[in-house]
Amino acid sequence: MKYTAFIFLVSLAISCNKIKETNTDLTEVSDSLMGRPKPSNLFDKYPLVTLLRMPSTELGCIFEKELGYHHNLYNCSNKSYINKGDPCNQTTQYYEGFQIGDETTAKIDSSFQHIDLKFEHGNLRQINILLRDSLLINDARKKFLLPIDRVNFPENITEISFGENTYYKNKPTDSNYTKWISLTGFDHMGAAEYGCQ
Repeated sequence: MKYTAFIFLVSLAISCNKIKETNTDLTEVSDSLMGRPKPSNLFDKYPLVTLLRMPSTELGCIFEKELGYHHNLYNCSNKSYINKGDPCNQTTQYYEGFQIGDETTAKIDSSFQHIDLKFEHGNLRQINILLRDSLLINDARKKFLLPIDRVNFPENITEISFGENTYYKNKPTDSNYTKWISLTGFDHMGAAEYGCQ
């Protein structure tokens, strides 16, 4: 009797494992059929906080390798790019950079709806992320390996914000949740900060 029960439990465990594998396969097939992009493992190689202050061509190269996103200027082949802008006279060049579409955004993480990238003098100054659904702020910190307080900020980060900003106004009613995450690598230095005439 004990032997029969043991065989039954082993068979049940094997069956459950096969069902789990089948469900995973079906989810992947379903995502593929529905046109949903397969999530990348971008943050395994490049945690979110490491992207701030990165040169635009280096960031573009990462997106090219990891996501299949190719920009005609900011890519792996462009080793000679130098930002020649300044905040007083060459402002368009000073702020030049790139944006990625929502399809590429979804490849980074399925919880992302939209990403806005802000560049200055050829480096990524800020990332604004709109989430598809509200997420507990503590869960967002854990999921994206974000430090809890300024004491633990890496050197390339000056600010991490949650909640509502000028880009994304649909804030959850519960202040423990967020619909967006904003990471700032360095303070904005525009014409006013430089005292341009």
